Amino acid sequence: GGLPLPPVVPFGEVLSEGGGKARKKIFRFPPGLVETAMIERPDTIHNDDTVVAYYQLENPGWWTLPFLVHTHLGRVKFCPVNEAVDMIWEVEIRPYSFAAPLVEKLAEMIVSTIVRNFRV
Repeated sequence: GGLPLPPVVPFGEVLSEGGGKARKKIFRFPPGLVETAMIERPDTIHNDDTVVAYYQLENPGWWTLPFLVHTHLGRVKFCPVNEAVDMIWEVEIRPYSFAAPLVEKLAEMIVSTIVRNFRV
């Protein structure tokens, strides 16, 4: 399964990590979500070549209908395994109680679509 997702609109400052042109923020339309990349938390310790990226939703609330959440934090780990890379994507959301079933399903569908697009 999955969703047809339109391309995101990157904006904000250029991330210094990696030397590329990736921006710190992206805008997803619909529903108008603004996601911001965050630096790795200093309390995180890795004993291998694992890379961790965090992001958070900047504008939770009614403006992002139907994605009605109080908070949204994501963590994506890239772990080397033999000659491949495992990606582990974790999402912590605190949806409005009446919207929880819809929001949880939407989050699952969006993440699975993005992961599927990485494989292509």
